[in-house]
Amino acid sequence: MASTDYFERVRDLVASVLPREAERPDARRRAYAMLFSLLVATVLWFSVSMDEDYALGVDMPVELRRLPEGQALRSPPRSPVRVTVEGRGWDLLALSRNPPVFTVDAEEERVNLLSAASEMGRFPTGVRVQSVVPTTLPLDLDTEVEKRIPIVLRGALDLDANHEFLNPPQLEPDSVRVVGAQTVLQDLVAWPTRPVVLDDVDESFVIQVALQDTLAGLVQVGRQQTQLSVAVDRFTEGMRELVVRVVGVPPGVQAVRLLPSRVTATYRVPVDDALFAQAETTDEFFAFVPYANIARDTTGTVSPIPQLPGTLPIRDVSLEPAQLRYYTVVE
Repeated sequence: MASTDYFERVRDLVASVLPREAERPDARRRAYAMLFSLLVATVLWFSVSMDEDYALGVDMPVELRRLPEGQALRSPPRSPVRVTVEGRGWDLLALSRNPPVFTVDAEEERVNLLSAASEMGRFPTGVRVQSVVPTTLPLDLDTEVEKRIPIVLRGALDLDANHEFLNPPQLEPDSVRVVGAQTVLQDLVAWPTRPVVLDDVDESFVIQVALQDTLAGLVQVGRQQTQLSVAVDRFTEGMRELVVRVVGVPPGVQAVRLLPSRVTATYRVPVDDALFAQAETTDEFFAFVPYANIARDTTGTVSPIPQLPGTLPIRDVSLEPAQLRYYTVVE
């Protein structure tokens, strides 16, 4: 209140002097001299005042460095807490601009915060703790357990036109060890990455992705990041003729004839010359009809099913004709 009155008097004095002085030839020089004198006086007053002792309330975030053996937090502790300290004005000014973290070593389920604050050693020399609100900090504890859970990729990867994934995006490692309270981990089935959002992806890449803590620090995570590998390629349309096989023919049936015995497959495949040529020639790419489908058919026709090579990224296969007639030869 005293400082407010002081500055108001300075303002009124300058306002009353400047209009009268403005009529004199040396008014501007005298006005500047007066303002400079007032500025020096203000600095001196402020310096003297800051050497006096004051009380200051500081909101400090709580950080637990140690918990009882074999225990883990089930819910976050109260934070921040209000700490009232006393000391020189200069020390309190620095403290108010950058309050320290209230670090607590918890050996029991209730922590005496006043004692912990006095022993913390994070305040400037000469600053004394007067009070803490609340005075005690209850901890919600449970038995500590650990388990390994999968890492899940969050976000969206949108591909450029005519590009497709060669295989699903891969995380390495794809799981992480977590430690925490039993009641927290019992329903925890996966740990997310930070969102990865990419548009118009048209080439393969490998990047490091940070894991995201969604549980406010209650769970200790064995690692902070994982590696994301994405393989994409430009696809084009391919076409070839496929032999249709009948599989699962039981004893007593000599043969099953399909009409026609070949179909035309239209599909998408990478533009890479080697992959394109392999898709056109490999014997691992064929069509088949399960005999069980023939045995229960009542229409006289069956649908062929494409069998894709395990080593080739072939997509969106359609077969023509989509229905085949058949007859069986019994021994």
